Amino acid sequence: KAFGAAKIILNFQPTQLITGVNYKTHEIAGCGAFQLTDFKPELPEMYELGKEIVCFHSLDELKELIDYYLRHDSERRRIAEAAQLRAYSNHTLEKRAKKLMEILRKFSR
Repeated sequence: KAFGAAKIILNFQPTQLITGVNYKTHEIAGCGAFQLTDFKPELPEMYELGKEIVCFHSLDELKELIDYYLRHDSERRRIAEAAQLRAYSNHTLEKRAKKLMEILRKFSR
């Protein structure tokens, strides 16, 4: 409910996270909420940047993006809807577990 009530969800990736993204990345997308997250190199493999998720590289850029997306409701909603479709297509727990099992099978041969 909280994600759905907010216009923008800020998702700061933990600094101790060396690789990958936090689980909230997929939760926010799955809820159909719009998120601004700090860039991680793995994000383009998971979501199309600027079309399904929006990333920032600095606090100044974050401020600019917040201002921009608060003024552009339809674009913000379109990105959130695209992220939700991607999350349900590729990033459900079941689909990610299957992918993990495929990877593990390759190493167990």
